Amino acid sequence: MNNLDIYNDLSDAWWAKDSPFASLRALNAPRFKYFAEFLPDFSGMKVLDVGCGGGFTSEELAKRGAVVTGIDLSELSLNSARQHAKAEGLDIRYLLANAEMLPFEMSSFDCVVCVDVLEHLPKVPKVLKEIRRVLKPQGCFFFDTFNRNLVSNFVAIQVLEKWLKSIPKGTHDPSMFIKPKEMELFCEMAGMRLQDVRGFSPVGYNWKSKEFRLTPKGPPIVLYGGMARSL
Repeated sequence: MNNLDIYNDLSDAWWAKDSPFASLRALNAPRFKYFAEFLPDFSGMKVLDVGCGGGFTSEELAKRGAVVTGIDLSELSLNSARQHAKAEGLDIRYLLANAEMLPFEMSSFDCVVCVDVLEHLPKVPKVLKEIRRVLKPQGCFFFDTFNRNLVSNFVAIQVLEKWLKSIPKGTHDPSMFIKPKEMELFCEMAGMRLQDVRGFSPVGYNWKSKEFRLTPKGPPIVLYGGMARSL
C-alpha cells in the first residue's frame, strides 16, 4: 500500500517504549556499524538525514558529533523529533521539505543519509540527483532499502506486517522496492558511484519488543544497505 499517512497518524508514538516504530529504532545499531566501515568519525561533519521521521538516525548522528539537518514531509513527525531532541539536549535542525526539491545550496553537506525511505518514493532517480547536488565532491551517501523479489515481498508483507506485526500494516508496496542493480544505475545517473552494497541479515528476534537483531554481513536479498560517493 505504501501508506504514508502512518507517519502522521502515529507521530506521537515514535519514541514510545512500545512504539510501532521500534523495529526502525533497532536498525540504528547495524546501520552505524555499517557506516563506520567507511566513515568511522562523524565529528564536525555536516550531515543531511533525508526522511528523518521521528529522528532516530538524526539523533545518533548528533551524538557522534555530526552537525545534523533532518528533513521530512510529515510535520507531525518532525514535531516529535524536535521535542525528543530538545529533551535529550541535542542541537538538530529539522525542516519540512520534499526530497525532490531540497532547500539547500549545492555542495552543502559532507554526507547524506537516507534510510528506510527510498522504497516509499515515486521518483527515486530525481531524489538521488538532488542528493548529489547538495553533496560536496567525494561526499558519502548512505542508504538502506528493500530489494524487489519474491523473498523480500514475503518477508516485508507477510512476516513483518501481518504475522509479527513489527511494522504497521500497509507500510510497504513491494512494487516500489528497488533492486541493487537499479540503485547502481540510479546513482550513476545522478553523478554518484555506488561503492558497496551489503545485506542486513537477521541474527535474532525479540518477541517482547518485536525487534529484529541484524548484522550488515550478507547478500542483499531482503533489506540491504549501500554507500556511494559523489563524483
